Amino acid sequence: MFSDSNNFRDLGEDGAVKEATNAVRRARHLMGRVVAALSRLLPKRTGARLARELLGAYAVKVTKDALSLSDVSVDESECLKKLLTEAFDPCGLLVVSAGGGRSDADAEAAALIDGLEGHEWMKGSALPSMLDAQMTDLLEWWESGRLPALGFVTDEVGGFVRANFEASENRAVVLDRLLSGE
Repeated sequence: MFSDSNNFRDLGEDGAVKEATNAVRRARHLMGRVVAALSRLLPKRTGARLARELLGAYAVKVTKDALSLSDVSVDESECLKKLLTEAFDPCGLLVVSAGGGRSDADAEAAALIDGLEGHEWMKGSALPSMLDAQMTDLLEWWESGRLPALGFVTDEVGGFVRANFEASENRAVVLDRLLSGE
C-alpha cells in the first residue's frame, strides 16, 4: 500500500515528500473505495466489521512506520506532520454514495473510525500534535495518562523523543522519567 512512501524515511531528500504524499493519497483513495464498498454493499454488520478491519490495518501500518523513525530533522518533522494529518483525516476518506453527499460520506467514515477496536487510529491522529509539542509537553501528557489512554507505550514515546529531539541533558532527564514511570 505504501511502497513509494519509503516508510516516511529520508523526507528531506529530493522528491521524497512528494512520493510519500502521493503514496498516502493513493492508499487513502484505494482504501476509501474498498471501505465504502464493504460497508455499503455487504450486510450492515459484516460490511462494517470488514471495513473497520481494513481501516485498522491501515492505521497500524502508518503509525508503525511513523513511530519506527530513528532520526527526524526539523524539516522532516514538518513534512511528516502534514503527511500524518492527511493520513488520519476522516474527511474525504470515503467516496460519495449515489444517494448522499460529502457530509454523509464523512459522517459514515467518522462512524466507522469511532467503532474501531484498538488504539492505532487514535495514536496516528495524535502524532501530528506530538510533532508540534515540546519534550516537557510529551512528558506531561505521558504522566497525566493522556498518551497511555491513546494506546502509546513507553518504548514508543521514548523512541519518539529520541527521534525528534537532539541528545541533551534535558532529553536524558525526560527519557529517565518516562522509563521510571513504567
